[in-house]
Amino acid sequence: MTETTAKKCSVLNTSPVRKGVPEKATGQAKYTGDISLPGMLYGAILHSPIAHAKILNIDVSRAKKLPGVKAVLTN
Repeated sequence: MTETTAKKCSVLNTSPVRKGVPEKATGQAKYTGDISLPGMLYGAILHSPIAHAKILNIDVSRAKKLPGVKAVLTN
């Protein structure tokens, strides 16, 4: 590697350029959690309270009856 190439590739003794710092510091930055679109759906994951448990069946009937529930997915 030549000295010129080494200078171009070197990140030692340099400060990284940080983008969006003023927006983040003042609370003006938009994050994915801040976005709300018309008709937007939300999801939730329910994990088993027992690690490595063998799940034999899942009864989703009560979950489907909750107001606002559009779908219940299982694997």
